[in-house]
Amino acid sequence: MNLDAVFFLTTTAAILGQFSDARTTEVGLDHGFNEGNSVGAKLIKKLGISDVYAIKCGVLPFLGGLLLAFNHELAGIYTESFIAGAGFVFGVLNFLKLRKSNVTFKEVFLP
Repeated sequence: MNLDAVFFLTTTAAILGQFSDARTTEVGLDHGFNEGNSVGAKLIKKLGISDVYAIKCGVLPFLGGLLLAFNHELAGIYTESFIAGAGFVFGVLNFLKLRKSNVTFKEVFLP
């Protein structure tokens, strides 16, 4: 498989993973939960949730793109894979906490 295609797939996964984390965080905050990450809590308080979406879904994947632009293909792919994995893991953990509070999948992802 061509490295450009792999990079595209990992970047897409990174954006979706970070989106799932940001979305479940937003729904959790709406249902009275607190942000567990102190840096994330400060960013949300200072910038608002929409800017946190922009940072998580735009800036973080862009970092992997910078590595690719400077001819570090594998480092870019590894970075995007890590960002995707972290986003999905925290998105799932957040969702499981929401499920314990009887928040449905539909409420989270299909508002």
